[in-house]
Amino acid sequence: MTLKQLIVAIDQLKSDLDIYAAPVWSAASFALVVSDRDTEGLLADAPVRITFLMSVATAKALIAAERAVREPTADELCDLLVYHAIYDTPPPRQSDIHAAPVSCAS
Repeated sequence: MTLKQLIVAIDQLKSDLDIYAAPVWSAASFALVVSDRDTEGLLADAPVRITFLMSVATAKALIAAERAVREPTADELCDLLVYHAIYDTPPPRQSDIHAAPVSCAS
């Protein structure tokens, strides 16, 4: 399963699970959803090296917040989750970016 496929099915996943994906994380990354008790065995048996991305609960919360303001594509949701996993914060929205006024006066 890819991260994108997992995100499309996120509403069907239990919130107490964790998402692992193959780096470099992207929509096309191989991904697994595992519980705490299954983690060690599944990680060892994965066909590629995978690392912790985030909990399903966190992914659901981020996706719900994004869907509350717009209808993102599955690829955009993957980008959102990857950004959050790397920087531990959601990416800034364009409306949140307040550029300082530019003056052309000399």
